[in-house]
Amino acid sequence: MEAFCEALLNEVDFRRQRVFSVFSVEPIAKAFASAWEKIAEIKCMDEPYYDAFFSMCTPETLVRNGPQSTDGDIELRLAVPQDADKISKLCQEFTNTSPPFSLSSEQASEEARLLIENGQVWVYEIKEGGGETDIASIVAAARQSDTVAAITKVYTPERWQCKGRAERLVRRVCRELLKTHEQVVLYVGAKNPAQKLYNRVGFRDLCKETPERWLEIGFDRAAVELGHW
Repeated sequence: MEAFCEALLNEVDFRRQRVFSVFSVEPIAKAFASAWEKIAEIKCMDEPYYDAFFSMCTPETLVRNGPQSTDGDIELRLAVPQDADKISKLCQEFTNTSPPFSLSSEQASEEARLLIENGQVWVYEIKEGGGETDIASIVAAARQSDTVAAITKVYTPERWQCKGRAERLVRRVCRELLKTHEQVVLYVGAKNPAQKLYNRVGFRDLCKETPERWLEIGFDRAAVELGHW
């Protein structure tokens, strides 16, 4: 790993300040952080930014049907340009739950625009009593290959939580993605109670005694330039 770090530092025009964190399976993340701290002389953070389990859902494990909604008038669908302002707000709220990677209003607006433009974000739209509609939950799948799609964002604002809305939307998104991909994968915080939600949808690896653990280990914020994955 030290040889890898040396090679990285020797790349033309490479700046060590751009390495703000490492995200990988636990042993590799720890090995890189230790080597980088020694070779680049930038201290790693004491606590990881993200401590998560990796899981996957396939056509065989997907639980296609779940509890029915009691919301009444709802629509689970791909987002459209008219949703941009609401999705921007939810994207910003989502990043506020994982400091230090928060987004400004402008950055959140740009992220929402790109997600919608690329067909990578789904919404749980609900019609309230007065006829107004709101987005009760979003699911984004911003990383996809020919065979694998990754759910990268699941967020439900507090006022809409605890009614199974995120579970219904995740299930719907998985059904859609598995029409064209072999697997849907995601990362979920090791202490995040949403693990139960994903288990109910069909992300079975979380049921293992020792699920695959991933860490994001950050480096001294005073010595690096924070970015976004």
